[in-house]
Amino acid sequence: VDSGEWDVLIAHFLGVDHCGHKHGPDHPEMTKKLTQMNEMLRSLVDHLGNDTLLLVAGDHGMTETGDHGGDSEKEVNAALFVYSKTALFGAGPPEEPEAIPQVNLVPTVALLLGVPIPYSNIGEVMAELFSGDGDTVSAALQQLSVYHINAKQVDRFLHSYSLVAQDLPAEQLQRLQELFSSAVEEHSQLLAQVQGVTLVPPELESRLGSLIGRFQLYLREARAVCTQSWARFHPLRMVGGCTLIAASCLLCYVASELATASDSFYRSCLLYPLLWGSVVAVLLGLARVFTQEGLDLLLVLSWAAAASQLGFFWHWWGRHPKRACLAGSQPPLASVGLRQRLRAWLGLAFPMGILLFRCGAMFSDSFVVAEARVAPFLLASLVMLLVGKLHWDGRLTVPEGPKQQLLGFSSYRREIWYLLCLVAMLLVCVRLSGFFHQCREEIPQCRPSLFLSPLASLRNTRAKNLFYLLCVALLAGLVYAVRSWLRHYGNLNSSDPLVLFVRWGFPLVVLCIACYWAVASSADDSLGKLQELVQVAVVAFPWAVYGLASVGLLLLLCNPMTVFAKDTRESAGSIVTPYLGVPSSEVDFLHVIPQIYKRMQESQKSRLEQGSCKATVAAYGLGSVYSAALVIALTLLGFLLMLLHSERLSLAFLLLFLEAFMLLHIHTRARDLAGD
Repeated sequence: VDSGEWDVLIAHFLGVDHCGHKHGPDHPEMTKKLTQMNEMLRSLVDHLGNDTLLLVAGDHGMTETGDHGGDSEKEVNAALFVYSKTALFGAGPPEEPEAIPQVNLVPTVALLLGVPIPYSNIGEVMAELFSGDGDTVSAALQQLSVYHINAKQVDRFLHSYSLVAQDLPAEQLQRLQELFSSAVEEHSQLLAQVQGVTLVPPELESRLGSLIGRFQLYLREARAVCTQSWARFHPLRMVGGCTLIAASCLLCYVASELATASDSFYRSCLLYPLLWGSVVAVLLGLARVFTQEGLDLLLVLSWAAAASQLGFFWHWWGRHPKRACLAGSQPPLASVGLRQRLRAWLGLAFPMGILLFRCGAMFSDSFVVAEARVAPFLLASLVMLLVGKLHWDGRLTVPEGPKQQLLGFSSYRREIWYLLCLVAMLLVCVRLSGFFHQCREEIPQCRPSLFLSPLASLRNTRAKNLFYLLCVALLAGLVYAVRSWLRHYGNLNSSDPLVLFVRWGFPLVVLCIACYWAVASSADDSLGKLQELVQVAVVAFPWAVYGLASVGLLLLLCNPMTVFAKDTRESAGSIVTPYLGVPSSEVDFLHVIPQIYKRMQESQKSRLEQGSCKATVAAYGLGSVYSAALVIALTLLGFLLMLLHSERLSLAFLLLFLEAFMLLHIHTRARDLAGD
């Protein structure tokens, strides 16, 4: 402050907020903190110049427990203290403090600094700070000038906003436009009458006050219209959204249990409910259009999702007794004992309990603050607990012989070393993930990760180029790892559209993302005449990625199979050719293996038909026939998320995929060792 080398100085003190969260507003520690703030303000006031304005504002209040974020009176109210060594008000300050909306600070500070009011401001200027030290008429004219500037800015924002959004009522916008037009017209007439007049008549002075009131009315009604539209809370819709999310989780679990169901069962439980939802969406949309209520896309899609989920559960429940028949060797539901049912439900209760506990923890402020440290710790602890449980159950060791058993010695299985390597790699990836963290304002000693900033923020050209090449290499490595994993487990061996998209569409998406990163990270002043082309490319490349990802998701929805599927219809002739000796070449193996597989298929088909079920699946490369579709969908989702984050977070996405794959391998290896 003493240096004078500043125009505006902003200081954010977090001590009161931290003290409130930790102790509450009535704790003695809060008294100490407020005393410190008073001493700081007293010292600051002593160093202020005569041309300096001091504003001390709180961004929110707090409850008796020190929390905030709700809409109670104690949470939304905060103090505003305005001070200057020169006189600010023509008259004395009011006896009772005036309550003003917090958004009024925006136009007031902007005009005091001599800068344009921000485009999306809906606040009203605090006219008392623009009274000046002249007479009443000059003060009114100065206030009228700032109100006119404020009203023009709000009118320009409402006009441009209404062109791209339809959430503001047209009738109220029309009324606001009439208020603004009449006030501006009278303002022009009044200025023409006052100009050049040394002594303002009393009737003009009253008109000045009346016109200020009309501008105030326009600004306050405009803010009320926007607040009513933007700050709407629909508890019924909130409950409906939570219900849809919970039903979606249950639907995913039920669908995962239908892996052994027939194709017709999948069609009735997945395709038909999708058609139900589409029909409901079309009918509801047409009804709202014809009734002139307006097309509420969110409401239409919500009803469509609810209809499709109801259709799924209706078909699933109607054919539930036949699931045992579709499952092949599983016993009917009625023959399952009570103990087996309880064991099955308890086995489901543990993972679902972890999921519910994880969701419920989001309601804890302390957990949200420490989530970046707690979540990796819980993940690493669960993996170590899994290995410890296998050791305690004796699944990791094999007794050598009678002598070793007598002495109590045992040797570890060979598979344990592979499991331990996977666990070690997972722990390393979890530790590396800790380098990508964002700091919350409740943790003042925290320092955010450098990888969160975009490449455009780097000033060193060599470092920017090196980071760019590293990000592109990591992105290409992610695609290469996914494709290698799919090929390793027998996928990508057909000519279906989805397989072709994974082969050629994934590299094309990587190319578009790499071009977008290159354009977005380049300096504007270094492009010269290519600036217009770059502005087009910044929009075109993300749209290309969105389009390719949408095409991939549609292909995945239409035909999720990425393995070679064989027609199950009866074929003429013998199933297996006569024995011609031991296969001597790879061609002979490729000829024999499909025949053996077909014999197994025919055996399964005849056994299922005896139980009045018709479910057969003929496919080669069944190592990951179900999980391949999920991996492809997650990869496409990862592409979309990479566009929303900075370039250097590509390493975080690669670590995320590696952790997911290692968790799957650890789970599979643990199931094998446990003998399940």
